[in-house]
Amino acid sequence: MRSTAHEFLALTDELLPEQRVDAPERDAAVYRFSAIVGRDKKLAGGKTAHGVSALYLGGLRVFRGRGRQEMAGRMISGMRDLLVAPENEYLRIRATGVSSEGAAILVVAPQPEPRLPALAALLAQKGFGFLGDELVKVEPVLNTAFPTPLPILVDELDAGRFPEARLDPPRPRSSRVEGMTPRRPLALATVGGAFGAPAPVRWVVFPEFGASKTELEPAEGSELVFAGAGATLNMHVWRERALVFLRRLLEEASVSRLRIATIETAADAIASAAPMVLGR
Repeated sequence: MRSTAHEFLALTDELLPEQRVDAPERDAAVYRFSAIVGRDKKLAGGKTAHGVSALYLGGLRVFRGRGRQEMAGRMISGMRDLLVAPENEYLRIRATGVSSEGAAILVVAPQPEPRLPALAALLAQKGFGFLGDELVKVEPVLNTAFPTPLPILVDELDAGRFPEARLDPPRPRSSRVEGMTPRRPLALATVGGAFGAPAPVRWVVFPEFGASKTELEPAEGSELVFAGAGATLNMHVWRERALVFLRRLLEEASVSRLRIATIETAADAIASAAPMVLGR
């Protein structure tokens, strides 16, 4: 990582304290991020021209904009992609993942869902171990979920839910594309959370956003296997074997449908039901 501004390096050090190394291990793959940090300028008449920053991965520009937190979020997103893309020994599932007393809970989204990271952060605040904000690795033989030790990337519209983190508010007229919304990196320690250890999946929840009331109810049916397949990001690798593993996972775990009115009530519903569902 290199940057034209020390304060951006300080921000990444704060967000990624355990990932910093002085030199890569021998034969390790090296990917270089370069941050060109824009500077604000005072113009005649007292107006301010806000500097535009750019982030490069190697020679490819992956971000251009004014928000330094947003640029850090894009860098962490790129790190996650580089980290998990080769790990095809796992099913990579689009889901929020948390753990409680040695059992993992997956909140699975067949379509990109930018509200999942805020749900992960709220559950981490309640004492659940963090496994993933919108991507969880599941080893399919033992149905074990593994954490990805990176900050949570909350949607900019959810930044105000975590005032202790002092995240930048949404910018006017920001570009919003489904699944690719502007993000703010949230360090787990900021909300009193911690990473969870690998744990077998014992509860799978399928969320439905936009309900008038938050309700949690048991769910079953073959359509849930195909919903899980829709959330599996490396189906092209596992193909029909993924359906076999997903069917077994949903047979062995408790399965629920969660209709969600607000993220806060969704976190409350999961936290309240977890001891009974997990048999703790």
